[in-house]
Amino acid sequence: MNVKLRVVWWITVLAILTICAGCSSRPPTHYYALSVLADDSTMPLSPRDPERRQVLGVGPIALPAYLDHPSITIRSDETTLFRSDLHRWGGSLHDEVSRVLVENLDRLLPEERFIVLPWMETAVSDFRVQISISRFEGVAEQGVVLHGSWLLFGGRSSTPLAADTVEVREEIEGDGYRELVLAMSRCLVAMGGSIAGAIIDRQAVYTTERVTQEAP
Repeated sequence: MNVKLRVVWWITVLAILTICAGCSSRPPTHYYALSVLADDSTMPLSPRDPERRQVLGVGPIALPAYLDHPSITIRSDETTLFRSDLHRWGGSLHDEVSRVLVENLDRLLPEERFIVLPWMETAVSDFRVQISISRFEGVAEQGVVLHGSWLLFGGRSSTPLAADTVEVREEIEGDGYRELVLAMSRCLVAMGGSIAGAIIDRQAVYTTERVTQEAP
């Protein structure tokens, strides 16, 4: 091997070693999932015992496109977003929100009266809640902000039985992305509580009205 080829060979080897060293020193990527409501955080059971459990379909759920990104989004001011490649969602944020709302509502509503499913997994439902979220992210010096609204429908009706706007702010209890994700999870608990309360309030009235209309 002549001198020129030997120099080229050593330069190539050093370049590969430098790249490998850089890769090995890169911090690991962390993946996160939203958490669900604790099992013991349920609404008081009603003494009413219907003949069958009623089906609640959750969806569709709308999220702004800028939020549905693999990296966790933080807002540093009204117009500037920050994303870290090292802190990412384990799945899509849309799927995480859907999963957590379904599980939370399943735990908030009396178990003997309701079964809760994602909207696309049930062909017929007694109730359906449609959700639109306009903001859902950590904001500098403000904690986590959730702005959204929901509509509750009965059966196949296109007229809402109830509707509400939800505006929640949760402090981030500590530093780091884990604490941010926990605060986001608490925001979804608040939204689920708003929806569950309306369903409990409207169920008896709606069921009575439907039975009356279907009676011969």
